[in-house]
Amino acid sequence: MIPAVIASIRQATPTIKTLGLEPRGGFSFKAGQWLDCYADVGGERRVAGYSMTSSPLDGGRVDLAVKDVGENPVTRYIHGSAKPGDTLHLDGGNGEVYYEAGTARDVYLIAGGIGIAPHMSIFRYIDEADPGARCTLLYSAGTPDELLFREEIDAIARRNGRMRRVYTVTDESEAWDGRRGKVDADMIREAGLPPEALYYICGPPAMIHGLVDTLRSLGVRRKQMMYELWW
Repeated sequence: MIPAVIASIRQATPTIKTLGLEPRGGFSFKAGQWLDCYADVGGERRVAGYSMTSSPLDGGRVDLAVKDVGENPVTRYIHGSAKPGDTLHLDGGNGEVYYEAGTARDVYLIAGGIGIAPHMSIFRYIDEADPGARCTLLYSAGTPDELLFREEIDAIARRNGRMRRVYTVTDESEAWDGRRGKVDADMIREAGLPPEALYYICGPPAMIHGLVDTLRSLGVRRKQMMYELWW
């Protein structure tokens, strides 16, 4: 495990806090991977798994996005009393779902809610390090103010023609002039279906299972789908 100091922590959406961590030692990962994050809570060292949102090229800095959900002690600490200067301990990167430059010409990132976390790492990385790839982000959130990183995503897409984004909001009661509903077959078709594209999916298990079936119905082969199921 590597100690890491919390350099910044802020309420990024009504339910999500983002953390900027400065590891005190060598820490490396691939875009899209996750880590085990340890915190000393109530006299015990507890652990939670979070995906990195930063690019692996960010000079050793590690960024996380943590949603205020569940009873995990580390999550409760982050949303309760964590502050800049506190020390966490990191172990990673973990996971076999990641992206490296040159892997594909077309990459589709399909995110639901906090599932944007690993996809943001990949989105940033492709923008910075893979000029031969085109990347399309399809991002669903319950409400417009839960679209984490929206301003940065928009800025990247405006600056870099290889990077595209489509948002959709599922809460019909919210004021929103964009697309509504979940990511579905129509939304994927409209975004284009390059024959050899890679599709990265991250979100609740039911969303992942549904999108795997949807993609298969659209002719996408299983080997082109990249996802992990978190229970």
